[in-house]
Amino acid sequence: MKNQESVFTGGLANSKHQVDAIARDISSYTGRLWRGVTLVDAYRHPDDFAELIEANEVASYSGGITPVASSEAVPEILTAIMPATQTPILKLGGGLPLIMYGLTYDIVRSPTPKAIESNLLHLKHVIGEVALHSRPCMNLIQRISVFNLGDEVRALALRGTQIEVAYSPSDEFFRYDLQTLNAISNEFENVMLNPIAAKHPDLITHTLGVLGQTGLATMRCSNFKQSPSQSQEPGARQTLAG
Repeated sequence: MKNQESVFTGGLANSKHQVDAIARDISSYTGRLWRGVTLVDAYRHPDDFAELIEANEVASYSGGITPVASSEAVPEILTAIMPATQTPILKLGGGLPLIMYGLTYDIVRSPTPKAIESNLLHLKHVIGEVALHSRPCMNLIQRISVFNLGDEVRALALRGTQIEVAYSPSDEFFRYDLQTLNAISNEFENVMLNPIAAKHPDLITHTLGVLGQTGLATMRCSNFKQSPSQSQEPGARQTLAG
């Protein structure tokens, strides 16, 4: 890989503070240097973004996969965590109330000071990012609403990118076409589907618990399609309590 830093791209309404914090967590978790890029900045500076991800390791969250897929650059590795897929605009546009409900539920489920602080901070950043970049966020909702995950994963696979799709069967935002994704995974050795146990905001509020269910901890190799949980020692897989 030509870049010293791997790249994490955040999702819709993730602030710079949030993507930088997650990049630091991934750096600590993997032992490799990562940098965070917001979804707004990835589209605002497409040439710089392409230079960052070319032949590099990339992790994306939610809508963060869309600038990766639309770029002319070819990442070496992509870990797509709860990636966006075609979703009605009204559902995406109503995401803030859904996030508020999910965060409130999380606080009720785990009413610890840490959980309350984490969830309220996430909500603060979401509201702030939407207020600061309202027009770009509206444009991004349109992009995400028509994003065909299966087609884009196939296109990246054909270009040689090694892809892990870490999707959540219980995702509040996205419903995945698993028949298509399984067919693509069966067709390409460099595509792996990995179902994870997480709610959509959990990468922000329970970062290590989500990372522990992906293959990020190790560089990909010939046994790429081995389940991440199979490559760890018994009991080493982290839970969302992290």
